[in-house]
Amino acid sequence: MCSISGFSFTPTSPINARRLAVAMLIAGEERGTDASGFAAFAPTTGALYTGRLALRAKSYVRCTDFTLSTDTRTAILHTTHATQGSPKDNPNNHPLMGLTNQSLSPVHNGGIA
Repeated sequence: MCSISGFSFTPTSPINARRLAVAMLIAGEERGTDASGFAAFAPTTGALYTGRLALRAKSYVRCTDFTLSTDTRTAILHTTHATQGSPKDNPNNHPLMGLTNQSLSPVHNGGIA
């Protein structure tokens, strides 16, 4: 099991993206406790922020790797229940990074053949 969640809202929305992301990651923790990660897009700068570590969501959201820009409006969040590969080997965790020059950060649930 893993948890994949995300959001996208308008630039004028009063929603606090960081608070929403924290709540969603922690809510998904029961489906995966081996690692946590995120990818978030900040439209003002055009930057894609990503991070992932072998930590439970409750610990991950308190560490410096979990950084969202103040103008984040779109994010995907993932908690991992490791079935293959060690979560201590960070390339095994989600989102997958470094694809197409840092412009794509996919996540998946299950194996890819």
